[in-house]
Amino acid sequence: MVSKLYEVHSSNVEWGLLVWRGIAPPKVELFTWLVIRKRIPVKGELAARGLLVDNNFLCPLCGLFTEEVSHLLFSCKVMWLIWMRCAAFWGFSFVGPNDPGTFFSSWHEANASHSANSIWHLFPFAILWTIWLLRNNIIFANGRLDFVQLFFLVRTRATVWFKARFPDCSCSVDDLISDPTIADKRRTFKALASVKQRWEVPPSGFLKLNVDGAMIIGDETTLEFVLIRSAYLSVRDPLFWQNLRPFDMV
Repeated sequence: MVSKLYEVHSSNVEWGLLVWRGIAPPKVELFTWLVIRKRIPVKGELAARGLLVDNNFLCPLCGLFTEEVSHLLFSCKVMWLIWMRCAAFWGFSFVGPNDPGTFFSSWHEANASHSANSIWHLFPFAILWTIWLLRNNIIFANGRLDFVQLFFLVRTRATVWFKARFPDCSCSVDDLISDPTIADKRRTFKALASVKQRWEVPPSGFLKLNVDGAMIIGDETTLEFVLIRSAYLSVRDPLFWQNLRPFDMV
């Protein structure tokens, strides 16, 4: 089966339903959201902001084009093979758009005949996260590209996350890694119940500070995300800082 990923206007896409589904680890869903918004620190973006200390703007995987979000994670000839190998399990061959948001939404729509519990929907998260970890390993730890290992890690992560989300699935981890489509053939499992909480604005005169972070055990590497907002204004609005009073920071 050959399927073309048709472009979908991002304004018509409910990103919350596609990204914040609770099927992948929270840090992976957050990373995916940043990818869709093109907010990850790739070389092209850093160079545009004057933050790249050297003149090596090239993709660390193929070494042929500037490392942009769309190229690194979707159109790079090395990574495109990973997308195609994963899609081939379901008999799909894609001609995909370069825009991250359009690609992500189109991937989910391409196999819409399967339920929302299909492991198919986990693969974009696993592919994006695994590619990003490999990219960082090559740049910061002098790692190297091993396509066989990369393909195995993508399937392993998708399987482990799927089994964590659907513990009643009778398929073994080894079976799912070998052929993830077997999970779609056994739909007698149920997802773990998840509690979804809607974010609410803080009371007038107060700030709400949401913090998340991650660290590598045995290393000094940490990553933190902070979101600050008042009842009416975002921190990106200049009026936010002009109207900020001392007690707001308590």
